[in-house]
Amino acid sequence: MLRVLDVRVLRGRGGGPEKTLAYSAPYLARLGYEMICVYLCDPKDEDARSTVDEIARRGTRVYMLDDTGPLDITVPYNLYRLVDQLGISIYHGHDYKSNVLGCLLGNPCIRVTTLHGWVHYTHRLRYYYAVEKWCLRKFARAYCVSQELYRAASRLGLGSKQLYYLPNGIIFEEYRRVNNTHKARAKLGIPHQGFCLGAVGRLSEEKNFSALLMSVRVLRRAGFPVWGMLVGDGPLRQKLERQSYEQGIRDHIVFAGYQRDIRPWLECMDVYLCTSTREGMPNSVLEAMAMEVPIIATRVGEVPYMITHGREGVLLPSAGVEEIVKVVTDMIRGKLDKEMLAKQARTRVETEFNFDRRMRLLAADYDKLIAQYGRRARV
Repeated sequence: MLRVLDVRVLRGRGGGPEKTLAYSAPYLARLGYEMICVYLCDPKDEDARSTVDEIARRGTRVYMLDDTGPLDITVPYNLYRLVDQLGISIYHGHDYKSNVLGCLLGNPCIRVTTLHGWVHYTHRLRYYYAVEKWCLRKFARAYCVSQELYRAASRLGLGSKQLYYLPNGIIFEEYRRVNNTHKARAKLGIPHQGFCLGAVGRLSEEKNFSALLMSVRVLRRAGFPVWGMLVGDGPLRQKLERQSYEQGIRDHIVFAGYQRDIRPWLECMDVYLCTSTREGMPNSVLEAMAMEVPIIATRVGEVPYMITHGREGVLLPSAGVEEIVKVVTDMIRGKLDKEMLAKQARTRVETEFNFDRRMRLLAADYDKLIAQYGRRARV
């Protein structure tokens, strides 16, 4: 069995890529590849350690290397030694730093990367792009989880032989509604019984969760018994809580925090609201679709490919409160058949975004690379 080393920097609890990596190892093992994960973490980051432990409990072989920052010279040394010891055939990076480390790798292994999305825009973005452009040209393959990322990578100078469109997928069999909204809320001890606008994700700027809060405020002022739920944690939690107080809706917003299993929380929602301004292919939307929660989403990233407007959900040109309020009002009044949208969304996940299909595509491409370059051939 050939060994693949997946390397990723982890800060806090991570995000969608952690879910993908957590589920991948058993699938790849059946297809001839032993997947081993290496996470580069701050040794003081307890949330990161908890996430790594959770991935290990799912049966994935995981190593956690201490990474105190960009100038920590022990990271490349420890990583390269591990690659040698394990006899790695394919090195798989998942972010800027792991790609740079892969480029500098002296071992004769095939180098690939997955582009999950450039969503955290900072003053260092121009530098990151320059580094990424240099690194990606040295990789045999760059897997893009969205067509938007495929086009962005193409603009960086990568050719069609390097790029591979590999959309996200979920194990849809594990995401199936078993409770109606009333029963789900009772099980979680949630007293609200009105119409719930919900969302799942890291509480960060690009998710634009303020739009959900403002929509709840407007709908309640219009007399609708609407409340909101945010499942997740992040740097903007205090700001969002303060905003809910200032808008007079704090008693009508549930901040559920980080939840290891989001399925019971999705069952509480009458509609899932994706208000992001930047996205790749959000796993949380796929999970909501599989749980038959009607979707209202902005036309961002790969969302328009995941959802056909009026068939699997409702797409908005932007996360304007007026547009959100109009769609929710139509749903409450029965002008939109949200049950039909939910069932068709579930069907689309089963046929287009199932995890087994994704992993078979990945393993088949690994086979091609091994046939082209050999088991231990540097690209």
